[in-house]
Amino acid sequence: MSSGVGSALGVAWYTPEAWEQLEAMPEARIEKSYADFVRAFGRIVRELEARGVRAERVTIDVAAMTEWCHRNGYRVDGTGRTVYCAMLTMARDDPDMLNKPVVDNVTRSVQ
Repeated sequence: MSSGVGSALGVAWYTPEAWEQLEAMPEARIEKSYADFVRAFGRIVRELEARGVRAERVTIDVAAMTEWCHRNGYRVDGTGRTVYCAMLTMARDDPDMLNKPVVDNVTRSVQ
């Protein structure tokens, strides 16, 4: 996440091809269509911006996300995808962030 005035939050963005990869993964538990995802993404961005939070589109590479999730003890489900997006956003300022151990006191922890 870039530094500056105001808050920013990374929001995961999937290309149509990436969405197809997710749909093919049972552990991803994808229940909506790509069109539904795009509508939900737009709604989330509008809601964040209405609250004064800048939304940063984070394009997700499904293969890299899957590898990261499995290495860190996550499934590629909603929780794993959310944590990965947050880590990827933080890694913009510290690229080594994705290689550091994750301690997640809410959903799980890696030791």
